[in-house]
Amino acid sequence: MEIFSHDSVSSMDFDGAAFGWSPTSGASVDRSLRIDKDDTPANPTSGDNGEAMGPLEHERLEESMRRLRALERRELEYLPVPNYLTSVQHALHAQARDEIVHWMIEFAESLRVSLVSVALGVNALDRFLSVQAIPHTAVRPVAAACFLLGCKMNENDNHIPAVAFLAWSAGSNVVSIRTAEKLVLRALQWDINAVTAHQMVGLLLDTKHRFAAADPDASRSLEMFLDMFLEISLRDVHIAEFPASVCADACIMACFSMVPKRLPGRAMADRQELRQQQEAQCFTLLMNAFQKIEGA
Repeated sequence: MEIFSHDSVSSMDFDGAAFGWSPTSGASVDRSLRIDKDDTPANPTSGDNGEAMGPLEHERLEESMRRLRALERRELEYLPVPNYLTSVQHALHAQARDEIVHWMIEFAESLRVSLVSVALGVNALDRFLSVQAIPHTAVRPVAAACFLLGCKMNENDNHIPAVAFLAWSAGSNVVSIRTAEKLVLRALQWDINAVTAHQMVGLLLDTKHRFAAADPDASRSLEMFLDMFLEISLRDVHIAEFPASVCADACIMACFSMVPKRLPGRAMADRQELRQQQEAQCFTLLMNAFQKIEGA
């Protein structure tokens, strides 16, 4: 699917003035989104079958919990401004963002770049667009620059795309992407290492859901559906407004709803604990987006 035409911005004069650089005043993130909850297992010394954990398993669980708490403490720092497409941007709309993110995902697949790198790039894109209004013609180099920054944060050097090749795929040019990269870094104060749902899914499965499938087919099904719902979560701008842990939990719940007979009973029981309003909203958005894709 070709998102960008290759001749539309080949000679675009792209500099800070093209953005009319000045961070949007009055933009703020609603920090009330945070959910303070204790997902610590009721009995962290016993496994799903009630048997006592071995010391190595217990140590692994505690380490996963420590890492999860560390990410949760940082996740609110990386939320975009709610409804920024209407409150900040004037030349962009949700469909344009969806097409851009779709290009980022497809381009990543062609390069065998991790979806984590795409998630970092999408988060940088959303946060940048939350504070800086841009013309429609600037979206392509900005999206390419954010994709490049996500790769630089997460990939080995041999998986970071050459800027010239990135420019060709995005329908932009090297100078525009390099300039956009500097503007994004300045706007985000060089902080690209966001907390994403992709980083939290495994930790939540280990700690809150205590998922351990003896059936290899169940594990493969879970992995397949997780990849699908995590990808869907990137494409919906409304899901981007939720904290990463909420999005990750909603993706897990969506997976459990798809393959209930292939997953352990404990995991299905956790579906009944989906009481937090934000998790329910995020879950609904994910399933609606999935049904839309299935019906397309």
